[in-house]
Amino acid sequence: VSGRPDGGYRFLVRATDALGNQGPAVSSDYALDTVAPGAPAIVTGPGSPNRDRSPSWAFTAEPGATVECRLDLPGALVSDWAVCSSPRSYQLGGADGSYALSLRATDAAGNTGPSSNGSYELDTTPPGAPRITDGPAQRDDDPRPTWSFTGEAGATFECALALGREAVSERSACASPRQYNLVDDPNGEYAFTVRARDVAGNVGDAAGAHYMLERTDPGDDSVPTDAVQPDPEPAAADPIEADPAGVEPGGDLPGLGGEPAEGLEPQPDAGSEGDPAGGVLSPEKFDPGTVSLDEPRGEGGAPVLKALGRAVKAVAKNADKSVFPGVLAAIVMCFFAVQNRIDRNDPKLGLAPVFADPDLEFRPPEPKE
Repeated sequence: VSGRPDGGYRFLVRATDALGNQGPAVSSDYALDTVAPGAPAIVTGPGSPNRDRSPSWAFTAEPGATVECRLDLPGALVSDWAVCSSPRSYQLGGADGSYALSLRATDAAGNTGPSSNGSYELDTTPPGAPRITDGPAQRDDDPRPTWSFTGEAGATFECALALGREAVSERSACASPRQYNLVDDPNGEYAFTVRARDVAGNVGDAAGAHYMLERTDPGDDSVPTDAVQPDPEPAAADPIEADPAGVEPGGDLPGLGGEPAEGLEPQPDAGSEGDPAGGVLSPEKFDPGTVSLDEPRGEGGAPVLKALGRAVKAVAKNADKSVFPGVLAAIVMCFFAVQNRIDRNDPKLGLAPVFADPDLEFRPPEPKE
């Protein structure tokens, strides 16, 4: 039947004897099929690239045909030709790479048709951590910090923000730059993290940055040291004088708003009452029996310390940190000047001489004959 078309053929045979008698015919049918079946059609396949090690394919083929499957990895045979049925899945325990699935059908006549192919890229390697390219200062008062970052091409990113162990913004998809609104959130150290997810679904390590939010809330007594600016013209009510020579005994202390120290009564000048020594106490002004060097001094100096403490606090709240040490030194100098003058006039009101001074030695009056 060469050259004849494919189709159903019938073969008949009958016998005739020597007398010419012809018997009945018997037949046999034969279907001529020289056309190969078409390649199986892949209906569904796994998404690619993917990190799933159990990819599966569904396919269709000519009715009655037998389908064979084969799986290859470039340079290596994973599974050779074998009869398969739809759906066909494989367990991949090898390395990442581009796998190729081949399908072919063989019909009942034994004709084998061409193969069809499906590809699958296995990717189980997570992307690298993103790189943060820009962000806020490590310490700032900006309630809207913004971070910029880059990562693996084609990957998506997920960002999160936390204050301590409390999540401020749950991890979610984000794009660079990422800004957060912390207007209604408290001061503190915030932690920003960002990670990449590649097209295969692998999640990489996170990159992070810290941000210390330091702002002054209305009504808050705490003033950030880097936010205070010195007043170029201090108010007249709060002068700060560094000249100890300008302190009068018993008078107002400079820098204390003009208020005299509590419990410190004005003392007359020792030299104004005819004392030629200008500071050596006369017997009339000093009774040695009333003061003992072995006993604690009186509380006359305590108000001075209290007043100086208030002055230091006031300066600390309103002075720039670069000016504060100098102002504090001036206050201490004023204190010691006042203290020295107080000791000269009435040792019971003083604290203790700062330096040994022969003029301050206590000499009892000589007995009168």
